[in-house]
Amino acid sequence: MAEVQTPRVYKIANIQGIEILDRSFSWPEGFYLLSFWGAWIADFERRLKSQPVTPRVSFSGLRMWN
Repeated sequence: MAEVQTPRVYKIANIQGIEILDRSFSWPEGFYLLSFWGAWIADFERRLKSQPVTPRVSFSGLRMWN
């Protein structure tokens, strides 16, 4: 298996299984999880598709809301 050079992010719900290996792990030099995660989240939110909406509510629905 090739060594991964850049960190990757996986959705936990997509992981179907794990295998425990008899190998050690070391962080890439200069890698800081907190700053990586903050930048990854900001980029993810920037890439989210958004769509403006105009909700329409009937009078009876509006009365239920108030």
